[in-house]
Parts: sequence; structure tokens; C-alpha cells
Amino acid sequence: MYENAIKKNQGLSLIELLVSVAVLAIAMSGVIGLINLASRYYSHSNKEVEIQSNLQQAFAVVSNLMVDADCGIQYDNGSGVLRIAAANNGYLIVYHEDKLYLNEVEGYNPSSSKAVKWKKVTDATPKTSDDNQILADHVDTFFVDTSESGNGYVKMAMTVTYGSRTASMTKNVFLRNSESTFTNLIGKSEVKTPTSSGSTITYTISHTIAGSKAEDNTPIPGIVGGNKEFYFTVKIGIKNAGGKIIKASDISVSSSTTCFAKDSNNNILATVESFNPTTGEVVLKGTSVDWFAKEDSNSNEKTLAISVNVTGVVLSAGDSYITGFGFRN
Repeated sequence: MYENAIKKNQGLSLIELLVSVAVLAIAMSGVIGLINLASRYYSHSNKEVEIQSNLQQAFAVVSNLMVDADCGIQYDNGSGVLRIAAANNGYLIVYHEDKLYLNEVEGYNPSSSKAVKWKKVTDATPKTSDDNQILADHVDTFFVDTSESGNGYVKMAMTVTYGSRTASMTKNVFLRNSESTFTNLIGKSEVKTPTSSGSTITYTISHTIAGSKAEDNTPIPGIVGGNKEFYFTVKIGIKNAGGKIIKASDISVSSSTTCFAKDSNNNILATVESFNPTTGEVVLKGTSVDWFAKEDSNSNEKTLAISVNVTGVVLSAGDSYITGFGFRN
């Protein structure tokens, strides 16, 4: 009996110990594999978030600066410098060695003429040290096409690469204050401050057109644009979204004016072509009509009022404005 008790207290044999260690090693290898997998997934997710954040934030900043440019805008592909002259400040966006820098032009005088402001921007020296504000890192490509700036918009493209992850974005940026924004409409336009009421915001343009009359006294349109594609681009400012994520399907448009063609039920033939939730820009597309001068006058002021309704949010007039309108070829 004493011998049996001794045998029971002898502990594990060498074989049993080796088997236990092997089983433990197999289990640990599985746990380590799961940890490595989770770590790689977390790393990839972080890279995805970082490149998307870099791309969207840089695009929003550069777009907003260009929207307000009314004294000149130019991009030099060779040096990677985008020069922007606005009413109150001048900027240089510099693409250099996978980074996008923001330079503010020193000594910029808002009271100067547009020519003086533009010269100040063109004479400014680009700076690319880390002391300057960095808009984005890991930038693979950055390009701005200003060839259409005379028609009120520029094209911008950007690609960000981080490890194996790549994100790209391209868009047309409509220039809010450009003298050429409305050149594809004949006459002079005055943009009025938007008004808001709950989820609806109304944008209004007073447009002066010069008509004429034929020899038989028939009125000739001041603007010939019937059955053409008519675009209207605006920025909407959100005052209170209540956590709602806004989509293009939440946006509708209406108009009380006769600048858009209407169907048999008197509804305007206009739709929301696109919505950018990052910048808040809405592109509206419709069918245009000819705009005539009054029969008893060779000049006439037309008022174009477009109301944009966003379901489930409260809109702010102070953060909303028109970025462009006209006929598309």
C-alpha cells in the first residue's frame, strides 16, 4: 500500500511531459497566427484610413481655395506648384517629394488691384520644409488642369499610395468668384445671398440679357439655349444633420422660374447629377429654354431661382453658395 502511494506521487513521466509541451506548442502557434493575422489586418486598415483621410482632406482644402480664386490661378506641372490668388489672400500649393505643402503668400494686400495681387503670387517662392503646413503625405501624383478656367472651372486629380494601398480622386472644381464663370451665358449675372428655411435652401441669380428684334419685329432670344444641357452647381451648408449620412437620393430640386424646361405637369426637367459629401457640392442638370428679352425692350433681367431640399437635415444659408451655372456643350 505504501509503494502504491509512492508511485502515485511520482509526477509526469518524460514522455507525458514531451506530449504536453508539443500540444501546448501547437496551440500557441495557432494563437500567434491569429495575432499576426489580426495585426496585419489592423495595419492594412490603418493604411486605408490614412490614405483616404490624406486624399479627402487635401482635396477639400485645395478645392475650397480654388473656388474662391478671383485674381488668378495657374499650375506649373514642371515645378508642381499651383498658384492661387483670391480676394483676401494668396496661396501656393506645392507638390514635392511625395508631399503636398500649403504656402500662404506673405505681404499679400487685399486692397490691391487684381493685377498686383496676381503678381505677388507669381513672385512668391515655393517652400517645402516641414515648417510649412503639410496637406498630405504619401502623394503619388498631383495634377491640376487650368485650361478650362476661362469657362469657370478647373480639373484636379490626385493619387495617394501607402504600402500596397492606393486611393485616387478626380473632379471638376467650379470657381465661385471667377469673372469667367458665367461667360457661356451672354450678359451680366448677380448672385444673391442664399436663403434657407429648414431643409430647403434657395439660390437666386439675377441675369441681365440683351435681346433684339428681326426686321419683321419678331423677338430674337437674348440667350439661345433651348433643349441644351443646363448645369447649376452649388455648395450646401449643413447646420444640423442629426447624425444623418446624406446621399444624392436625399436631395431634390425645384424652381419657380422659366429657365429650365418643364414637363406637362409643370415640373422642371432637372435632376441631381452628383453630390460630393466631402465638399458638399451638388451638381444639378436640366434642360434649358431660350431666354427672350421683353417684346417692348432690347434688354431684360431674368431671375433664376433654384431651391434645393435635403431630407432630414437643417441647412445653413451662411455656409452655402453658387459655384457655377450655364450651358454644357
